[in-house]
Amino acid sequence: LRNTCFMNSSLQCLANISQLKDYFMSPHYMSDVEISGKVTETTKGELAVGFEKLLRQLWGKPRRAIAPWAFKELVAKFASGFDGYRQHDSMEFIEYLIDGLKEDVNRVKGKKLYVERADSNGRPDDVVALEAGNKFLLRNDSVVDDIFVGFLKSSTACPEPDCRHESVVFDPFLSVKVPLQSPQQLSETTFVVTVFPVANSLSAAMKLSVAVKKYGSVDLLIAAAAKAAGLQPEHCLLVELYQDRIYKFFEASDLLADVAPADILVLYELRHPEAFQLSTVHRWGSGEVVKEGDLVETMLAFSSNSQDSHELRRGLSGKVLSVDEDGDASIKFDGIHEPQWVFRDFLGNLKTDLNMDSDEKRLCPHDNKAPKRPLVPCSAKEYTLRELVDEFHPGYSLQDLRDYWRDSMKPTQEHEGPPPRSGVVVFFRDASERLFGAPVVFDAPRQSAAQQLADAVSEELAERLGNDAPREWTLFKAYNIYRLAEADERLLPDDEDSNDDRWLREREYLVADWPEEAPEHVRQLLVAAIPQEPASNSDDEKDQSVDLVRCFGWLTEQEQLSEHDAVYCCKCKEHRQMFKKVDLWSVPPVLVLQLKRFAEDMRQRLSTPVNFPLEGLDLRQFCLSEAPAFPADGCVRAGQRVRIHGLESAAGQKLNGLEGMARYLDSGSGRFCVQLAESDPSSEWKRMKPDNLEAVSKEAGPKVEALFDLAAVCKHIGDARFGHYVAYVRSTVDGKWRLFDDESVNEVPAEEVARQRVGAYVLFYVRRDIRPESWAS
Repeated sequence: LRNTCFMNSSLQCLANISQLKDYFMSPHYMSDVEISGKVTETTKGELAVGFEKLLRQLWGKPRRAIAPWAFKELVAKFASGFDGYRQHDSMEFIEYLIDGLKEDVNRVKGKKLYVERADSNGRPDDVVALEAGNKFLLRNDSVVDDIFVGFLKSSTACPEPDCRHESVVFDPFLSVKVPLQSPQQLSETTFVVTVFPVANSLSAAMKLSVAVKKYGSVDLLIAAAAKAAGLQPEHCLLVELYQDRIYKFFEASDLLADVAPADILVLYELRHPEAFQLSTVHRWGSGEVVKEGDLVETMLAFSSNSQDSHELRRGLSGKVLSVDEDGDASIKFDGIHEPQWVFRDFLGNLKTDLNMDSDEKRLCPHDNKAPKRPLVPCSAKEYTLRELVDEFHPGYSLQDLRDYWRDSMKPTQEHEGPPPRSGVVVFFRDASERLFGAPVVFDAPRQSAAQQLADAVSEELAERLGNDAPREWTLFKAYNIYRLAEADERLLPDDEDSNDDRWLREREYLVADWPEEAPEHVRQLLVAAIPQEPASNSDDEKDQSVDLVRCFGWLTEQEQLSEHDAVYCCKCKEHRQMFKKVDLWSVPPVLVLQLKRFAEDMRQRLSTPVNFPLEGLDLRQFCLSEAPAFPADGCVRAGQRVRIHGLESAAGQKLNGLEGMARYLDSGSGRFCVQLAESDPSSEWKRMKPDNLEAVSKEAGPKVEALFDLAAVCKHIGDARFGHYVAYVRSTVDGKWRLFDDESVNEVPAEEVARQRVGAYVLFYVRRDIRPESWAS
């Protein structure tokens, strides 16, 4: 179904869980869909019925590929987020479907009771866990819960010596989110930063490894790198290099979460770092939400979502023509004749120019043109950016108009304070018009003659490259960071007076060319100074694999909350950096594991290889209880024999000790409907509070061992924004492994499944005691 591989892979995994399949392909599940004329309010049982029909198609004969349009439309009917043909996270769909199915066959119908989560208050764990299980069943009671639900024990302890208050609660789970990093790795990130001290030879560059808190701002990284290099943070500028050009100038408020450890980071010490602080005319906003008339720019290369799709290169300017009700935008990009659709999920690849909503007006230059720019016949003296675009687009490109307004048109208000300075970046280009080496960064007065700027460049390069370095270079002006290689306008043209003052841009980009080739020793110095991208598939990377059991060790490791995440202590009445610990208390028959490959903002994907066993995942060391999630001798639920007790009224005391069948929970009154005799009609069922019922069972059932075998793997191929999903599934019929890739199905050896260490994303394990008979022991 087009771009819905996330759904196909998820359904193939779930359809091969025998307990789930057998229940929905039996006639019994319909008795849970409708109880006493009541159905689920949201989906009214339709999701369960649709899933049953899909299972019968998948398992019916003849075996063939199917296109489940009806089920997809059914899902979209109740969950509009899955409408259309966008890619989604498979785990998000799996959790939605399991939750929707269990709600459709929930024996608790109607509005749910409000149930407070109970704290231990010093009581034994098994008592509190049983209480949590019974409270869960007051809202959720289904066969699907029996298959997938387990409980986690969550403990927090106050760090204050005079308090030490401990809180213990038990929380249900449908899946376990397994970390692929230790708590320390999760809270810290290590970056490699190359530092260039001011006015020193490039050979003095320092390469430092710096660890900082992961969820802080970039100013923490600047401060840590500067301190390690013996510099003052306020005199430093941090940039990211990509393909020998500056990809990003960081601001102190930028988030570290948006910086990847593999990024090439350079810290420049400057005499006047404020020269690189852009004024408001260069500010950008997020493109995740756009409106008609917005001016946008692509932050990375990607394909549009139009039927006649175009590749949108990085740095491409566009104007939003319209936004539909789904949030998808129609955008007219420079150089592309037809407007292009960019779906809502891809708008994060864009940034918006905040100046389109600004009232700031700028003055046209006297000659009505900027050097090497097409003539803009200004009919007015002053323009806002929106006014300039509205009047001259599409006759002129959006990029040219925006650059013209920012760089050639002067502000109407005079600058106050010290004379402004501009940031200057000098790149180096070889005879084949390719950039090479580390760019040189410095600052110069905003009002400078071309000759003054050229002299400043010569002085700076002499300090960086040495006084004996040949100075036969030619300087060219580049109008933005994306057009460096094609820059062809000389800074010192022969036919103009180079001593006339000019108003430099806030950031001036120059390209230095030698007549033929740069001298070899200069080239070597420039290239050696730039940090190199880490080699992929190195031996170090290959050794960074982790075992799944180790990941559970990280999951259950105690950690102390950061100051930002401090929580309120009910005993000392203050927010504290609590010690927190999570343990497995009880495990379900089918354990769904999500390997946490994606960062919380979904912008980064961890490719950590994970070694997961096909047989014998032993979690007994992490599971604190051998009891099932809902012990038969302690949990009161629909369909169970119960005994009445604790009634104090005269009429109630006559019922104490009587046994019957709890038919269902009436959520309106919060009471179970109990049938004392099989012949009693529903009008004579007794309505009893849960506290006045106890389960009638001689034993809790067999002990549960947390030992599992793999049933299915949902694999993700790609990065955080783009990718493809496939499923590896072990058949409940013949025990063989098969690869499901859209409509293609192929039998594969178990060894191939075990090799999916980087792609494995969601793992489905079945407990050893319910292992299908077709799987050889």
